[in-house]
Formats: sequence, structure tokens, C-alpha cells
Amino acid sequence: MFLVLLAIITPLAKAEAPAPWAVERWANLPDWLKISGETRARYETLDHVFRPGASGSDQAWVFRNRFRADATLKPVSLTVELMDSRQALMDSGSPIGADDVNSLDLLQAYGLWKSGSKTDDHKKSSLQIKVGRQTLDLGSRRLIASNNFRNTINTFTGVHSEWSPSSKWRVQAFAFAPVERQPSDAASLLDNEIHWDRERFSSPFLGLSASHREGPWKTTTEGYVLGLMEHDSDRYSTRNRQLATTGLRWYRSQAVGELDFEVEG
Repeated sequence: MFLVLLAIITPLAKAEAPAPWAVERWANLPDWLKISGETRARYETLDHVFRPGASGSDQAWVFRNRFRADATLKPVSLTVELMDSRQALMDSGSPIGADDVNSLDLLQAYGLWKSGSKTDDHKKSSLQIKVGRQTLDLGSRRLIASNNFRNTINTFTGVHSEWSPSSKWRVQAFAFAPVERQPSDAASLLDNEIHWDRERFSSPFLGLSASHREGPWKTTTEGYVLGLMEHDSDRYSTRNRQLATTGLRWYRSQAVGELDFEVEG
């Protein structure tokens, strides 16, 4: 009896699992076009409000929807991504801001050019340049990141380049204009009004980062320099700060059964 069951089960176990549903196959899209999306909702509640001058409780239902299209025609690709971040249940006593609401706006719209070649040591080098509105994760994501938990995401408009002369080295440089999320007044945010975001070209944001892998004890070393130069414009009044941030990070990636660590300053 056991041998009979084994003979029946074995072919079933070897059969390939059906491919997961994908919009590309459903819509019979060409190979160079990819469509994707994401929806997320979260309920938050707070009792015994701790903020000065406030009392009682507060609640919010925040949700965001993202839709993305990628067209890849090597060596160039084009990406457009829309995001709709809204709220419900918040009221005039809630501490609402542009980090909660950004109704239907352009999160990303950029063109990407890539190239690659073999170096003398037979390791592949690569160069890519991205131009347009885009998000960015840099290093440990402590200073620049595409926000995961927050209901809205920081984005920038400009040029970002990445050069890898070998598998060990990675150099990034960017020149951005921060994108100011609109609207910013509480009444408009509570109503989930749609106002197109605007670039703050008067306050350029510049950065340079380099990292080296395969150091002693399988470690990676990163160094970076960031600069923000604020200037007043007809639309924005700034604090006219000239900020320079330098940093160094040394870490060993997590691996099963091995020690990992991270130091950054």
C-alpha cells in the first residue's frame, strides 16, 4: 500500500507549481513593459495624548496606493510611478501634516541609462545615470531613504549617477532639488485635497558616496558627503542654512551563524 501511495505522490510533487498571477501575462503585455501596484491601509489610535495643550484620544486611518509602469528598451528605461496617500477619521485636533497626506501625485518619473563592460581583472564594471523625479536609498538609510512606514515618501528631482568599476567598489553622486509636498495647511490635508507637488530649485541638495566591499572580516566601508544650500524664493521662505554632512560607516552584513556589526558616525 505504501508503494502505491508513493507512486501516486511522487509525480505530483515533481509537477511544477503554477506561476503566480501577474498583470503582464493577464494583459498579454510585451516583454519590455512591466506594470505593478501596491495598496496599504493602517489604523492608528492613541489614548492619553501626551502633546502639550492636548488631551483625550486620537485616531487615524491612513492608506496609500501606488501604481508603477516600467518600459525597458536597453540601454534605456523609463519609469512612471503614481502614489495616492490619504487619511480618514482625523479631525481639527489631530497633528496632521504632509507626512500623512499627499493625494494623487507623481512619485517618480525618470529615464535611466545603463552600460556595462569587462575590466582588465575580468570583473564587470557598470555605469548608470538616472534623470528626473526619483526616490533614493543611501547607505544605512538613516539620512536619505524611500520611507517605508510613513504614509508619504520623500522624493527629489535631478540627476543621480552610479559607477561600479569592479564588484568591490560603488560610487554614487547626485544633484537634486527637493520636492515640496503640497498642500501643507491642515484644512486642505484633512480634506485630502489634490495639489501638485513642486520642486524647490532654490535649495539644491548635493551628495557623493563611495563604498568598498570585501574588506577585512567580510566588511564593507562607506563614506559620504552631503550638502544642502537653502535660498529664499518667491514661493518659499527658508532659514538660509548651508548644511554639510560627512559620514563614515563600517559594517558586516548579517549571515546565519556569523557575527555581524555596524558602526556609523
